[in-house]
Amino acid sequence: ERRDFVKAIYGNTRDDQLAREAHGILKTPKNTCFDSDAIFKLFSKERMTLTKSVEYLFVTIDPCGGSMSPEQNLSDFAVCAHVAPGLRIIGLEAIPIQVPDDYETRLIQFIIDCMKHPMIRQAQLVVIVEGNLALEASHIRRIIHKQFPSALFIGDMGNKDGVKTDEKSKHQMALIFDTHLRSGAISISDDFVTTDPEPTKLLEKAKTQLLNYSRLTVPAKSPFNPTRFKYSGKGKNLKDKDDLSIVLQLALYWSQRFFTSTEFLQYHR
Repeated sequence: ERRDFVKAIYGNTRDDQLAREAHGILKTPKNTCFDSDAIFKLFSKERMTLTKSVEYLFVTIDPCGGSMSPEQNLSDFAVCAHVAPGLRIIGLEAIPIQVPDDYETRLIQFIIDCMKHPMIRQAQLVVIVEGNLALEASHIRRIIHKQFPSALFIGDMGNKDGVKTDEKSKHQMALIFDTHLRSGAISISDDFVTTDPEPTKLLEKAKTQLLNYSRLTVPAKSPFNPTRFKYSGKGKNLKDKDDLSIVLQLALYWSQRFFTSTEFLQYHR
């Protein structure tokens, strides 16, 4: 009812204001990466139930640098647990941190809680960590291996732990995620796991970040340079984060590569 009221005020010619006021979308609809109707459907449709044992539990992590001032935290430490096929979301985390101690206990507890599911207890744990942030991926690997010594870590950064993201991979990630989103291949578990005391707000945050995630044009600085494209969900407000959106894309992209790329055949059961 409120959306209809706001739409009547803004009419059909003020799309940006309508998107912000009625749907919480910060970017223009033309720039957003994902179909908004599919996003609303994802978070409103009936939850998924695991009815048989799964082979792999994927835990994907997008670390952040943290900040000694909570007001200056531009990113959260984001975690997604899911099973295949597609992206069947078991749980999510978005942890604001200042130092690694802020996430270590919650991360381990999150994985333990996910592994308690009767259909996941025997699954192989596969961990995917975004490795662009110094040696953070190596630190995460060390603390997870203490609790889960048989966990597999996949990567593509040579002798450095983690997987890298750049303009090319972000483009591929966004395309793959949007395709799966539109086809209904993404779902949320009815036994949703999180250490967050307010899981409903966490899911609402994830929805908003997916709605805001956009492909932005970076004009060439000279006729001899190519036009670049930047993928982001961050806004001018420091509260506008995109970590949950990115970790969901990483989870789908790398778990697909786990099954389809010959470089990971050695890890298959």
